[in-house]
Amino acid sequence: MKMFLCLFMLIALFSSCDFSCKEQTDKLQENSIDKLVEKHNFKPIRVSDSIQPILDSLIESAIIDGEAVGYAGIKSDIYLCFERLVELATSEELIFLTDHKTPSVRAYAFWALSKKRNPIVKEIMMNHLNDTGTFSYMSGCSISEEQVNQFYLNLLTPQYIDLDCIKLTAEEVNLIRMKMNS
Repeated sequence: MKMFLCLFMLIALFSSCDFSCKEQTDKLQENSIDKLVEKHNFKPIRVSDSIQPILDSLIESAIIDGEAVGYAGIKSDIYLCFERLVELATSEELIFLTDHKTPSVRAYAFWALSKKRNPIVKEIMMNHLNDTGTFSYMSGCSISEEQVNQFYLNLLTPQYIDLDCIKLTAEEVNLIRMKMNS
């Protein structure tokens, strides 16, 4: 009986701890979004029905594919989903998704904003300096583990990754690198 009571108390303790941590994470994400929405006078939104199937595919994949992957250097199905996201999602939806719980979704949303050359990416980058969520990134035949903050910075680095994206100056990149390393 004592063992059952101890086990019950441990489960209750860990359950409340997990709920509290999740609640704090959710509040941080909401605050980040709320600040951007307020500052840029966006209407608070959620993802539209036309974006949800794309989002579901990105969540299920949990990997970021470059434009050309594999030996043949083709566009993967997941990259085609990303292209649809760029085409169909509004800036407000993409900004909202940069705080998604799934690291690969955050990365794809930021990439889409960068491809749309939206200058808000600089501010989002600064809000995610400590975002060390990880995902797998495939480019060509190689696959590597990436952190969200590093991927954001790589996208914004001149002559790196996707040349169609908005870029920072070399000085801005160095400044952000210093902030990330401190």
